[in-house]
Amino acid sequence: MQKDCDCAQQTHVVICGHGTRSARGVEEFTSVVEVVARNLTPVPVAYAFLDHSRPSLAERLDQLYAGGTRSILVAPGMLLTAGHVKNDIPAEMRAWQAQHHDAKLGYARALGICAAMLDAAGDRIEQALTAADADVSREETLLLLIVSGSSDPDGNGDAAKVARLLCERMGFGWSEVAYGHTTTPRIKAGLEHAARGDFRRVVVMPYLLFSGVLEQAIEKKVDEAKQRHPSVDFVLAGYLGDHPGVTATFAERIHEGLANADLNDPSPATVQTGAGPLAGTLDYLKDPAEIYRRSFAIIRAEADLGGVPDDLQDVVVRVIHAAATPRITADLEWSADFAGAARAALQAGAPILVDTRMTVEGIIRRRLPAANEVVCTLYDAAAVERAKVIGNTRSAAAVDLWGERLGGAVVAIGNAPTALFRLIERLRDGAPRPAAILGFPIGLVGAAESKEALIAANLGIPYLTLRGRRGGSSLAAAAINGLGRE
Repeated sequence: MQKDCDCAQQTHVVICGHGTRSARGVEEFTSVVEVVARNLTPVPVAYAFLDHSRPSLAERLDQLYAGGTRSILVAPGMLLTAGHVKNDIPAEMRAWQAQHHDAKLGYARALGICAAMLDAAGDRIEQALTAADADVSREETLLLLIVSGSSDPDGNGDAAKVARLLCERMGFGWSEVAYGHTTTPRIKAGLEHAARGDFRRVVVMPYLLFSGVLEQAIEKKVDEAKQRHPSVDFVLAGYLGDHPGVTATFAERIHEGLANADLNDPSPATVQTGAGPLAGTLDYLKDPAEIYRRSFAIIRAEADLGGVPDDLQDVVVRVIHAAATPRITADLEWSADFAGAARAALQAGAPILVDTRMTVEGIIRRRLPAANEVVCTLYDAAAVERAKVIGNTRSAAAVDLWGERLGGAVVAIGNAPTALFRLIERLRDGAPRPAAILGFPIGLVGAAESKEALIAANLGIPYLTLRGRRGGSSLAAAAINGLGRE
């Protein structure tokens, strides 16, 4: 892997992996690095680890420095751009740079989302499907992507994007994501959710680079799920490993890093110490509090809130923030008593009934005044059967499952027009009356009509809605967050 070199100006590359307690995982990682090194000859390539395994990144940098190397590019050996890539590796690099002022460090991108990585995952899935016994259509198959999980929402969001891209590429009927740690849903919950859906097969894709504790846990939990749900065909795909798409993407990221960082330039170091940026990174606002402050300052400056009641302004501002469009205010419609009624219900502990899990995830729990329960029945097994009985969508059937919980609840519909239509039908038929309705269905078919139906229904129930085709779970969640406490 690491080639001997007497030239202090030649750039050495260090691929820094996360590290694992699994000896097999370490062996697989180093094998991939060997392949990348062969592809990058004559560039010297070494490896290091952030945690659990040796050498650490600092130890490898010290070793190279002691051998005379003064120009090093660090490439994160990680799939997605989350906390380790954004924070942990750069922090290690800055700490080391502060003690070695005559060395130059550069930083490459993570593997990220690209065609080659999607090809790699797709090949692993196809291999597993080829080996599967049952003949099940793609439309009857759910793809469950499992990633390690992060406290960084961007990294978790990228995982959802990977799942969706694979789902559309491969023609599956649905896709979901589960996480090994840190965030939810966890592996077991994800498998249970998938098994309850109206799908004959669940393909589980461990979106992992190498074997390790998490890969072994996934295999065990899939076996357990098979025992609990014998009618569902669970197919476990292999992790990415040494797929050519992975090694090619590593090489591409390193080539990019070498070109962008210009580390062979003998001018002063291209990496600043302390709080300075690493070579090759972009100059953009990174402070979450400042991003938040500026966003809402822009809304207050650009949005016309003159006609918005004082008690509704926080709600409208948050909807604008979620939509990134101050002009959306003109299409918002509300009843005069909406904000007061909705807040009073939440303060009294009313549940929040929603039509999608995305809305569930978007609601900020610390803003809820009474630790209010957030309920989504879309994936209840009974929703599938109920949809057949009423001849409607599962989203509409899920509304029926709310039952007596509708009484006094706050309802937030952020996706399916059929859910809002069904709610109106149920209320006209005498169903328990919620305290307030937030109508934000989205789509080209039925969305605008469902919201006009809500306005015209004269149900006597306070409401907030967004006229037209626009809407979405993020807007519904934002409105709930605006009703909550600071």
